[in-house]
Amino acid sequence: MNNTQNESTATKVHEEAADAAASEKRHHEDRDIRTLKDFIDYEYQTIQLYKKLAMCCTGFNRQELMRISADEKMHMCKLQTELFLISGDTHCPTPVCTRIDGVMRALSMAYRHELEAEEAYLDAAKETRRSELARLYRCIAEDECRHAKTIRGIIERAMCR
Repeated sequence: MNNTQNESTATKVHEEAADAAASEKRHHEDRDIRTLKDFIDYEYQTIQLYKKLAMCCTGFNRQELMRISADEKMHMCKLQTELFLISGDTHCPTPVCTRIDGVMRALSMAYRHELEAEEAYLDAAKETRRSELARLYRCIAEDECRHAKTIRGIIERAMCR
């Protein structure tokens, strides 16, 4: 093999490696975008749920549920920002009609969903290669844990009257 063939082979190998790296980067970017859109939809749904639950409660419990709804709205805003920074695109959450079949049942469901969301955000933080996005996911996971504790407190107060 002469020098020209060696250089040609080396260039081809280098180009193939660059193509593979670019493809892998696009795959991770696509996964981050899908994950962000799913979380945006989830946060939108929880905003609606907590607003409806708050309207079914009074006093301190209503205030707590409205505060959680406001937190979820801030999460959605931050997720929308990250999506825009990554993709240059926005995502309109899927409209939902939240129906409450009993406040206690809805609170129990919300408690479980907050725990599941905490876990999902922590998993997403481990999966992404973007440090800012991982940091945001961990921050939101902490909030979801706090929300679960708040909802647990609301349930305990209702059960121990």
